[in-house]
Amino acid sequence: MRREVEAAQLFGGHPHVMPVLDFSPTYDWHVMPLVADTAQTLATELRSPATLRGLVTSVV
Repeated sequence: MRREVEAAQLFGGHPHVMPVLDFSPTYDWHVMPLVADTAQTLATELRSPATLRGLVTSVV
């Protein structure tokens, strides 16, 4: 979990990175916002090559 927290702190201002809201000093736990959608719930939309490309390039 330490790597997750450190990555969130490093890229925290990026709109495509889920922020870590709180975490334990020993990295036993961390809190992130609840997401509204997943790739599975957006499967129909992601069949469009342009939409899928937008998702993939925003992650990379």
